[in-house]
Amino acid sequence: MTALGASIGLVAGDCIRRARVEHYNDAIEIGTYIAYTDTSLVVTPGTPVTVYAKGAPYVAFTSLENCGAGVIRCYWRDGAAHVEPTGKIQRAQSEDYGATWGAPSDIVDTPGVDDRDPFIGTVGGVSTLFWVRYLSEAVLQVFAVPTGGGAIWNVFGYPCASGTPKVTSLGGAADDGDVIASYGGTYGSEGWMVTRVGWTENYWNPPATLGEDVYRIFEPRIVRIPGGDLLVVARTGITGGAIGELLQMRSDDDGATWGSGQLFPDFHGTAPALLRMSTGTLVVVSNKVYVGGRPIYLSYSTTDGATWSTPVFIVNPTDSDSGYCGIIEIDSTHILISYYCVSGTTISVLPVTIESA
Repeated sequence: MTALGASIGLVAGDCIRRARVEHYNDAIEIGTYIAYTDTSLVVTPGTPVTVYAKGAPYVAFTSLENCGAGVIRCYWRDGAAHVEPTGKIQRAQSEDYGATWGAPSDIVDTPGVDDRDPFIGTVGGVSTLFWVRYLSEAVLQVFAVPTGGGAIWNVFGYPCASGTPKVTSLGGAADDGDVIASYGGTYGSEGWMVTRVGWTENYWNPPATLGEDVYRIFEPRIVRIPGGDLLVVARTGITGGAIGELLQMRSDDDGATWGSGQLFPDFHGTAPALLRMSTGTLVVVSNKVYVGGRPIYLSYSTTDGATWSTPVFIVNPTDSDSGYCGIIEIDSTHILISYYCVSGTTISVLPVTIESA
């Protein structure tokens, strides 16, 4: 497959109409801890399946796409190290609900640029790949392209006006095309901001930023829950390090304002994956850092995020590192989770059943 970044010209700047910019830089308030009281469902993990065993670092940052009729695609970033200019986006395809996988193909590979943090969202009913072009800590851009091929959109980008080095992590997209991302200061040392970008019929609104504070909120995920509220779950550095307890935030006015953040007690993880199932059940999956082997845990809510179940262990890696999960629904009781493991050399998926007790 020809890499999209090489085959499709970038959309010219005059196609991206800058309508308005809103900044919400008030410090995010942290409210009460989330209550672990939702226990009405049974979580049963299946057997992990290897998608791609590269045998050398570094493959990570996974996302999944459900194409229907049993066809599943898994996307990830492949490079020689965690951050370096050979990074590219690859994907593999399964035609049997993730039981077996074909060979990987290069999807986006910009010469001399680290293409990273792939995420599958929906824009105008079209399955869309979002990713970050990481030119440097001070220059980064978020792009989007239909997974079936088409024009590439420059969703938003920086260089940072202040000249201060910035880093980013792409978060995800709600069902109507709202994108959540993050950017902030030098990794692990400065405040972070959550960035939201809205899609209209033919252009992207500029970013609206939230939360310039001490908590270093990044790697956020966003969904729209029944009733229309937006819900975000994100990684934090609230403990003063790079990995703190997961954070939840809610907006009832389409992202114009946000309520106080709530923390998941003792659920320290990276890049939480967030899913709203067709039943309305919300699912969060992340590696549980500071637990031996960084096992992957799952928590769910049947109360629109008001309460969550106690995080339960679903997969233990074969070495000391795993995570950066993707997640999709297969049907009303089955989900599929993707993740990297074995020191960044392997991409795997895990089927999980979530059903009534």
